[in-house]
Amino acid sequence: MNTFDSPPYDFDARNGDAPTRYRSSWHLATGIRGRAMVRSNTVEGDSTLSIENSIIQEGALELAFEGHRWGDLVRVALRRNDPSFLADKVYDKLRKSNNPNAEAVRSRLMNKENWFLPFKIQ
Repeated sequence: MNTFDSPPYDFDARNGDAPTRYRSSWHLATGIRGRAMVRSNTVEGDSTLSIENSIIQEGALELAFEGHRWGDLVRVALRRNDPSFLADKVYDKLRKSNNPNAEAVRSRLMNKENWFLPFKIQ
């Protein structure tokens, strides 16, 4: 609850009543997850994969159907060298929105060359 660092990194969120009542300047800052009463995510198994999966899931909840997840999905699929990661996420979105082309899009996304617009310098 207290970092003991030098400013501006001296975060202090202490809050207590014993032996005397005290409230530090950040005592109400419980974070976005705390204010929304969202449970903390646990890291299970391989921590890198677990954290990546948590970030992707959080992005899915926050940006649902807004079309802003592409960069994150591509980044994770490239890092994992797993085109099915990206293809499955897009396929699930299209299938849930009853898009008849969901399977065709999934098969195209299994090829990394279809992930980016063609860019030719003349």
